[in-house]
Amino acid sequence: MLRLIVMVAVVYLSNIEVARAYSGMELLRGCTQALKMAAGEHFEPEEAVHAGRCAGYVSGIMDLNQVVLAVRGRSMALFCTPERGVENAQLIRIVLKRLVDNPADLHQPARLNVVLALRQAFPCPER
Repeated sequence: MLRLIVMVAVVYLSNIEVARAYSGMELLRGCTQALKMAAGEHFEPEEAVHAGRCAGYVSGIMDLNQVVLAVRGRSMALFCTPERGVENAQLIRIVLKRLVDNPADLHQPARLNVVLALRQAFPCPER
């Protein structure tokens, strides 16, 4: 019985991906798919996963920035979106444009690429 448990554990653990940062290259793939889906183009189920990851990632960075604004104020914000808000599709377009325009940064973590894109699009007023 112990041998069976060890075998199952080995098989299970061998299928776990080593934790690593989500890269700009992966974000480029996902955000490209997200915009295709938003436009109503045909997509495969696997592409939907990548699209959802992009949308969720961008939305998560936006949520993080809202927490920073609420707790620390505008002086500590990563970027300053308009008061009326911005739709997630527009945010994805902004991020995608930066990724396409800066291929040398695709190896960088996705979080850095997202923050730099949104900071460029929505800079905070001088402090």
